Amino acid sequence: MKYCNKIKEGSERLFDLSKRDELLERKVRSQESKFYWFIWGLVTVFNKWLPVPLKGGIAYILKLFGAKIGKNVYISRTATVKNPFNLVVGSNSSINPEVFIDNLALVEIGKNVAIAPRVMIMTGSHYPFDPNFTTFAEPIIIEDSVWIGCNAVILPGVTIHKGAIVGAMSLVNKDVPQFAKVGGIPAKALYKKDEE
Repeated sequence: MKYCNKIKEGSERLFDLSKRDELLERKVRSQESKFYWFIWGLVTVFNKWLPVPLKGGIAYILKLFGAKIGKNVYISRTATVKNPFNLVVGSNSSINPEVFIDNLALVEIGKNVAIAPRVMIMTGSHYPFDPNFTTFAEPIIIEDSVWIGCNAVILPGVTIHKGAIVGAMSLVNKDVPQFAKVGGIPAKALYKKDEE
């Protein structure tokens, strides 16, 4: 009974968002000027109509805002990147429509990576039983030759190692070994593919 009361008290604190602490988000935002965020806001709203050079597409615009992007990278115009300066993408990688990259911390994507539509890459979250609902963030690393299926969710602090496959609609909350295929909620190893 005492345990149930503790949970009840904790859940009441969880939903008291009047004390929410967005210190980390303010700190990330302070890395660039207000003008930078104003222009980036306009880009994210109007990117479908912006004149974009044929070679490089939206990747070219992301580079202007501080992203580090390799050669021959495809990024869909409907993909969302919250903080361009916290994004690194290696050559020959593709980020498909409606991918959402919430990069309060660094998101590093290797070479030859395929990220399918509607994938969510979330570096930040909140401490649920903290009365201030404090934000935290941990980097996400996606190594070379990884394939992430539609609607997968990658949580803070995860590394997906070289050659791994993440199945569609998976929730990845821990590191994925090299050349493994994972799937499910939470994602578990289905098999390990041959290195070749």
